[in-house]
Amino acid sequence: TEVCRDVVTEPQLIPLKNEKVNGTQGDRAAPDISSRGMWSTFERTFFDVQVIHPNCPSYLDTPVEKLFERAENRKLSKYNSRIIQVEKGSFTPLIYSTFGGWSKCADSYHKRLAKLISAKRNQEYSKVMSHMRIKIRFAILRSTLVALRGERGKKKEKSTDCDSALIPLL
Repeated sequence: TEVCRDVVTEPQLIPLKNEKVNGTQGDRAAPDISSRGMWSTFERTFFDVQVIHPNCPSYLDTPVEKLFERAENRKLSKYNSRIIQVEKGSFTPLIYSTFGGWSKCADSYHKRLAKLISAKRNQEYSKVMSHMRIKIRFAILRSTLVALRGERGKKKEKSTDCDSALIPLL
């Protein structure tokens, strides 16, 4: 919300009325995040986050770059057509690895976001980018640990998933 406006988690897409689109057709389709001002001033951009684990047995023979590319293509085929045609916005898949890496689209997103934040705060780009990388990696680590061992202790109202880590940065 610092550099983008109208940040919404799980925004509902406009229901289809006889439109022919590729990808998701359901009326309850919802990417993870939307905001205005990410790529251009008034354009609404939608984001869908996915975390992949490269050491999964089914991925062992596949290079990480190929895993990122496949995941991006799946997300693009699911949402891109509908968001462009019906929502008149843009779509950016944000694909992360449990080891802290991210895809090309996520890299472009982080570079743009760091540029916007550094300009607004009058801080060095490298320091902003470093801070963002640390926040994202710890959010992924927390989510991975919760997925592996489950919640422990008192339940907190604050979410620890990757979507929640990205929202304060927007």
